[in-house]
Amino acid sequence: MSAEPVEERQAVALAHALNLPDGEMDIKILRDALPKIRRLVDSEIEAQAPKTRRRLANDERFGDFYGTSSTMKTLGVQSPQQLSDRIRRHTLLRVKLEDGKVNAFPAFQFKNHQVIPELKPILQVLIPAAATEWTVARWLTLHQPALQGQKPIDILRGEAEVDVPLEQVLNAAKETARDWSS
Repeated sequence: MSAEPVEERQAVALAHALNLPDGEMDIKILRDALPKIRRLVDSEIEAQAPKTRRRLANDERFGDFYGTSSTMKTLGVQSPQQLSDRIRRHTLLRVKLEDGKVNAFPAFQFKNHQVIPELKPILQVLIPAAATEWTVARWLTLHQPALQGQKPIDILRGEAEVDVPLEQVLNAAKETARDWSS
């Protein structure tokens, strides 16, 4: 182990990571900057904590998301236009990520390389009435009293703890859509 102080070794490592030339001036500047860099990084981590907690809560509720190319591959479609057609017809749930620029497709809607067939009429009822597609994703993944406390997506996937008729899910979706529209 080197006799250099820990902070000196960290400054040298940072200089190498940044591809800076070796030299006393650069190392001294970096060594002096390390405490400030640490404060900035700690501040940024702290600022991102609420967003990270929200994202983790969403991950737990919604599970994985596919991007456009993964969704195309999963569904066996050849072009983004084919996805757009399904989105426009409300037979595929697409949500926008926080920046609104990235399409994300909740993986919970897919089974056997297709959108769960029983989900399509639910989407066609809910999406036009919803404030955003996230509203639909939340409804599908929350326990619904009208469905014996089951999550609609679990019923549609055949994974519910209690047998609930599919017709009951569609009726609950229609009632919810009426509530959202009023």
